Amino acid sequence: MTGGRPAVIVEGLGKRYHIGVGEDPSDVAGGSLWRAVTNPFRRAKTTGADYWALKDVSFTLHEGEALGIIGRNGSGKSTLLKMLAGVVEPTVGMARLYGTIGSLLEVGTGFHPDLTGRENVFLNGSLLGIKRAEVMRQFDSIVDFAELAKFIDTPVKHYSSGMYVRLAFSVAIHLRTEILILDEVMAVGDAGFQKKCIEAMERILHDGRTVLFVSHSPWAIERFCDKALLLDQGAPLFYGSSGDASIHYRQLVYALPTDENASDASVEEKLTTHADLADRDNFERPRSYVIQAIALSRLDGGETAVFHTGEGMRVRIDYHNDGIEPDGYFALLFSEMTADRAMTIHSTHTGQALLVEGRGMIECIIPEIRLTSGYYSVMVDFGRFRDGVMETLDTVPDAIRIFVSVGSYVAGIGHNRNHGVFVQQSNWSIIEKYASPQ
Repeated sequence: MTGGRPAVIVEGLGKRYHIGVGEDPSDVAGGSLWRAVTNPFRRAKTTGADYWALKDVSFTLHEGEALGIIGRNGSGKSTLLKMLAGVVEPTVGMARLYGTIGSLLEVGTGFHPDLTGRENVFLNGSLLGIKRAEVMRQFDSIVDFAELAKFIDTPVKHYSSGMYVRLAFSVAIHLRTEILILDEVMAVGDAGFQKKCIEAMERILHDGRTVLFVSHSPWAIERFCDKALLLDQGAPLFYGSSGDASIHYRQLVYALPTDENASDASVEEKLTTHADLADRDNFERPRSYVIQAIALSRLDGGETAVFHTGEGMRVRIDYHNDGIEPDGYFALLFSEMTADRAMTIHSTHTGQALLVEGRGMIECIIPEIRLTSGYYSVMVDFGRFRDGVMETLDTVPDAIRIFVSVGSYVAGIGHNRNHGVFVQQSNWSIIEKYASPQ
């Protein structure tokens, strides 16, 4: 995906706004313009301060590469994309893009609200310099992908935000441009449409188009991007491989160590092996909470929240069931720190019913952890089955956190998150050799 000529060169790019007294920095880009339109005779404020929405950003992206841009809300991601797309002028620095540009930014950019979906498709094609015959050739595919056949002749001002972005994304991927700028496209639509977006992104990258891609999901950044830029408070915090950027992003958001090869002791300092869950705010259910505490250890009994792939885990849960039906189940739900579910351990998987009444402790033995390196949040659930339906009676999201290291569980190139969340050992051997053809 690399090795071509430069497609995007950014040097010292920055954007500064002037904030009047009482203005919200996050609203300065749009709010000031709106106030000027709705109240043109109001005098502008002369007092205030400068606010840098973005500063000192530099990178080079070659043809066929994909750059992920990640960061917390307000970090400058969308401001950067708007400058690259030509929607916002930079205060300092420069950005050179070599090739035709297609972009999908926030709702409200790219389409004329009074025009129909059909008219906006052809308008976008014209603005991109694409011949009308080519737009007509792609039109049915654009509409089918966006799932908007019934509404294509409706003005887009009547579209929901989801309909709008589906059409904009479809236009962006079908009207072929050399550089594609996308803002949070993986959050569009239902699960079925998101699956189509993922497949479309894979085709785009396979075709060798240059992509700049904003997302809050480290999983998406790692899956689609060669490199990644992590922004925080408008400034670059890390620029490098997408895998390393994801590690730094998780550290930034969850205050966890960045080095996944850090020593067990240094990671353990950031985690806890025991959590008291009895004093939670009881705002969801009138009943007393059943789940009282959780504790982690290795199978040999040593308390820890740091495990190695292939190692066993012992989980003990204190419970207090005062008045709820005793025939229930417990479940442990392991998720990546991005909230993507990694695995579920459920007491019903054993085929055994649990008689949970009064006070006590339940123990779950996991013989082998097969997760790849990284941090995981553990949710604890207690519930029951009623008429074949699973009903949750008590749940503790993010009850405790663990760290897993693949270590020496696999040899060779090792295992990382791009290979999947599970690590499975296997045996490979050549069982027969064929003669070379004459």
